[in-house]
Amino acid sequence: MAKLIQLSNISWLQPFADRGKELLLWSSQKDVAQFCGFKDGTKRVLNIKFEDQFAIDVTDSFQITSGKQISFPKQLIDRVRKVVFENPDSYFNVTVTDTLDSYFTPSNIRWIKNVKHKQGEGWAYQDVNYAKPFFLHWPTSKPNSAKTPKVGDIILIFQKPNEINGKRNRKVHLTHLVSPISETIYQDETSPKHKWCREVALVAMADPIDAIPNPGYLDFFLPNRGLTNPIANLKNKIGLNEIETNEDVWDLFQEYFHPIYTCRSSPFGNPAEEVLGEVEGDKVVREHIRQELSRRNSAIVARAKNEAISKGNGRVLCECCDFDFVKVYGNHGTHFIECHHKKPISEGQRITTIGDLALVCSNCHRMLHRKNGFGGYYSITDLRKLISEIKTEATQ
Repeated sequence: MAKLIQLSNISWLQPFADRGKELLLWSSQKDVAQFCGFKDGTKRVLNIKFEDQFAIDVTDSFQITSGKQISFPKQLIDRVRKVVFENPDSYFNVTVTDTLDSYFTPSNIRWIKNVKHKQGEGWAYQDVNYAKPFFLHWPTSKPNSAKTPKVGDIILIFQKPNEINGKRNRKVHLTHLVSPISETIYQDETSPKHKWCREVALVAMADPIDAIPNPGYLDFFLPNRGLTNPIANLKNKIGLNEIETNEDVWDLFQEYFHPIYTCRSSPFGNPAEEVLGEVEGDKVVREHIRQELSRRNSAIVARAKNEAISKGNGRVLCECCDFDFVKVYGNHGTHFIECHHKKPISEGQRITTIGDLALVCSNCHRMLHRKNGFGGYYSITDLRKLISEIKTEATQ
């Protein structure tokens, strides 16, 4: 089989050449299997995107066999067979969308959920581990609550068992951070009161499970119903806003993230550091950019960058000024670019499509977030036009 071409920590380009009659997605790719934590008999959510001419762009659960092989879902085989075998010079991109890599940031903590084991007798989800996903349950009377979290969102789980080590417990404990790996809603008929399930992967888990009691200032009253609550419902007594609350929860779990998810750095850098690291004294701009970052869907941002990198053979030009990080910084600039939300956050729209994003250099990103002389903000098109006009004037 043709060799994989790695595009990022979670994305590879797969040429069709040398496949023969093989319809395994990957075979004997030990580096991929090891990096992504593939385990026999489990499934992982992958996005498969063929070249645009083939109009095949699918996100689905792919079966893992022998820890090395990944098979196409049955419903995809007939659709891709002819394309793969008759176009040896073509390729598709594979992105592992449920790999909990450094694309997760505090802003991904969007939901909070209360859980209980046998009316508080013991801990719920105490035996789960990082090796494979597990099912998170919702009340039978609230199916829509199970549908709310999206792939890429993080759910904070908290619980209050009746006793801990034989002593009466009076404190809420933060126990898990989990993330859905598919949009599928399952039914567990063995649990009549909580039959709705989502398959989730473990992002972090307190060890021991009672290691993160309420630090005393968090108020769990509003989300204490077993439903999917927005993280904004986690109130506090010390004046933290929603973004600061996310960061506080992230810090509480800091030493409990599994190393496979935290030891690697993103090939695109940390978006918060990229935009905010050197900004001093400009509180309005800082908060505006923080709001943008907090509404991002990391999986879509990663995919937008992956596609641009694939089309540009590792290079991405700024959509405003055509700045090329590789040309200026050499290999140090490979895969580096920042992501800008085209529509103002004030409109309340959350990123759901690649078309909502623009890839820009650091300078243009700041200029897009700076008010112009008319009291508004430049669009990508407006800023590009402004730059072009200035260049034209300079050459005259």
